[in-house]
Amino acid sequence: MSNADPIDLNAILAPCLPGYEPRGGQARMALEVDRTLASRRHLIVEAGTGTGKSLAYLIPLVRYCVEGEYRAVVSTYTKALQRQLTEKDLPFIKSEVEPNLRFALAFGSENYLCLRRFERMKAQDDLFGENTSVIDKLLEWAGQTRDGLREGSGGPLWGEVMRESDNCHGRDCREFIRCFYQKSRERLRQSHIIVVNHHLYFANVATGGHLLPNFQAAVFDEAHELEDVAADYLGVEFSNLRLNHLFNSIESKRGKGILRRLKWIEPRQLDNVRALLGAARRKADEFFKNFGNKFKEPTTRIKEPGALEDVISERLIALSLELKGLAGACPVFKEEHKRDLLAIMRRCDALASSVRALLGQELEGHVYWAENSGRRYLGLVGTPIDIGGMKVFSTLESAVYTSATLATGGTFDFVRERLGLYDAEALLLPS
Repeated sequence: MSNADPIDLNAILAPCLPGYEPRGGQARMALEVDRTLASRRHLIVEAGTGTGKSLAYLIPLVRYCVEGEYRAVVSTYTKALQRQLTEKDLPFIKSEVEPNLRFALAFGSENYLCLRRFERMKAQDDLFGENTSVIDKLLEWAGQTRDGLREGSGGPLWGEVMRESDNCHGRDCREFIRCFYQKSRERLRQSHIIVVNHHLYFANVATGGHLLPNFQAAVFDEAHELEDVAADYLGVEFSNLRLNHLFNSIESKRGKGILRRLKWIEPRQLDNVRALLGAARRKADEFFKNFGNKFKEPTTRIKEPGALEDVISERLIALSLELKGLAGACPVFKEEHKRDLLAIMRRCDALASSVRALLGQELEGHVYWAENSGRRYLGLVGTPIDIGGMKVFSTLESAVYTSATLATGGTFDFVRERLGLYDAEALLLPS
């Protein structure tokens, strides 16, 4: 393929597909995507089912990236479309159209086995008592996996061995050379096209771009889902699940957690941490009991600040300070313990900040909700009202937003406003 001339999708596909029948809408979309990338603009495209959207944006995107040595992200909402792109469409393009293409499917870091945590867990296998089948299954899988990606849910022990983004030791980790996640990052850096889901895309936005390599263009398929996913990832949450995860990372009721590993800690310090942890657990129980009594519906809008008494943030700050003190007292040869303590300390601070902001409704331009799905999940949520006003997409050099349902009443005014795409050009193709 050559970037010198306007793309002719029919001429590209006809020799590759026996019985190929040209589709006007597909060819028109490919031409507009090609022009958009060349001029570094943004384009909104509504194209109905059967148009052949994926090849219409992938082939010009591949040409743009391979010939210009650029990198692009293709973001989708569903796993089914990700599979179509990575198992069918992109392999076809590499085989029949552009043999130099390199592409990869990106996953969130929590889907990868952390070898450092895994080795640590193996040293504590007495915690599992007679229930050896679970750990044996994990050990067998870990010994065979090539990519470290969990299968299904990962099993009941996955939370003990998965990568934690806020507690990764990076190049200082003793397992850095073997790290599955770091190897996946290198594959992404070597790729022209990175396929992600919308959730990972906005997680990357929320972290300031730390999850994905830099890229010069993006295509958002199933773009009608963008606003809702963006609101979830760019909002603030405080929940019983996050709080329980924090407490258990310090010391769970089964005796797991960082305290178990701190053999050097003085009995007085250990008693202090356990006392503060117990007090925080009791206040958390009180907080969520009051929460359940007040917010009984699955979703309740909270219109005024002070809907619940903040009985928990001060306990979290006290716990944070104690953990900071422990980190400062770490022996020189226990640097890993220090890093882990500081990571947990930061979680305490973040949760304290979140609950204060949510209860006080301190976040400008947010609406506030209580979510209750029974004892499994109780949470306060602050959601940004105006995703468009946050200019989430303005930093992209070039982007295409496509779906079968983007126009309202024959225009794109609504989606332009909701996503802040005021300067984007638009193309409405017939179904």
